[in-house]
Amino acid sequence: MSVGKYQSLPLAKKIEIIREVELGEISKSDIAKKHNLPLSTLSTFLKNKADLEEKYSNIDANKKRKRVKKPGFPEVDEAVTLWFSEARSRNINLDGSIIKAKAVDFAKSLDKSEFKASNGWFNRWKDRNDIIFQNLCDESASVNLESAE
Repeated sequence: MSVGKYQSLPLAKKIEIIREVELGEISKSDIAKKHNLPLSTLSTFLKNKADLEEKYSNIDANKKRKRVKKPGFPEVDEAVTLWFSEARSRNINLDGSIIKAKAVDFAKSLDKSEFKASNGWFNRWKDRNDIIFQNLCDESASVNLESAE
């Protein structure tokens, strides 16, 4: 069977192909031809079905993710995320340098001396947590809603 160039499919597409096979309306070889995949690749999808479904359920379905990679220092990531959520709930303005400095502090307290809060780590942390920086309006936090009504 002649297939095209190597292609890395997004998780959503892999799950879609697995669902097609599960329906059983057409054969596996026809599904592989339809999606221009070798039959062995389709078999690999089916073999890794549980793992693929778990990864797919843990990401935002709107993203076109092809691979899901866990952070190198999950404890640091979790600590920074909790701290960030707490700070934002108090309407504290944060920027990248403050967050990176706090990440280094958490890494030191967790004995993760090899951790580096690089721009790459920061960008991936924002992506993993769907964080978009927007300006907080300082006055909106100080308004008494009861008296405004």
